Amino acid sequence: MAISALTDHRYSLTEYLDLEDAAEKKSEFHAGYIVAMAGGSEPHSRIASRMNAILNRYLRTCRIYDSSLKFYIEAAARVFIQMRWPSAPAILNL
Repeated sequence: MAISALTDHRYSLTEYLDLEDAAEKKSEFHAGYIVAMAGGSEPHSRIASRMNAILNRYLRTCRIYDSSLKFYIEAAARVFIQMRWPSAPAILNL
């Protein structure tokens, strides 16, 4: 199930997570709107794999993940909330 961002309906984060669990394809949540993601490509996969290798080698103080992990991003003052599937995310170890 893919949901288009062309609708004016704004979803709650809970609604998005429920829909995402049942979906066959990935989507992202942008401030109440659900946006279907494009399918992956072989060149994109190669670039993301290389980026992960480089990040793992040089960012020793970070944890590096691949695109299978969904990230929750909350802006200051809760202006917007996003759920993203980044290609090569890195989280600083504190």
